[in-house]
Amino acid sequence: MDEKRERRFYQKLETLEDRLTFIEENFPEVDELIGNRVLRKALYKEFQELTEALGDLSAMMAKEEGILVKDDYTNLERLKPLLEPDVTREPQEGKWSQECAGARI
Repeated sequence: MDEKRERRFYQKLETLEDRLTFIEENFPEVDELIGNRVLRKALYKEFQELTEALGDLSAMMAKEEGILVKDDYTNLERLKPLLEPDVTREPQEGKWSQECAGARI
């Protein structure tokens, strides 16, 4: 991996960490979330940016592995064999990657 690509990869990882930290630190109780539109929108925006960075990382990883880059869902499916089992688990009968990517709609 060349230096520029590696730097971009780490920037995306930092974005993921930053967005996740913000969400964890600011996610309120349900009553407060319902009553605070600004906070709801802020958390939604952070989650959108988190899923976008995840999609970008999956494309970058696919390209690095010589996998033809497609849409986020396909990239993640093709990367599954290379990832740790915990990363690709499917909680509550739903594919977390598709649920996350679907949040951008």
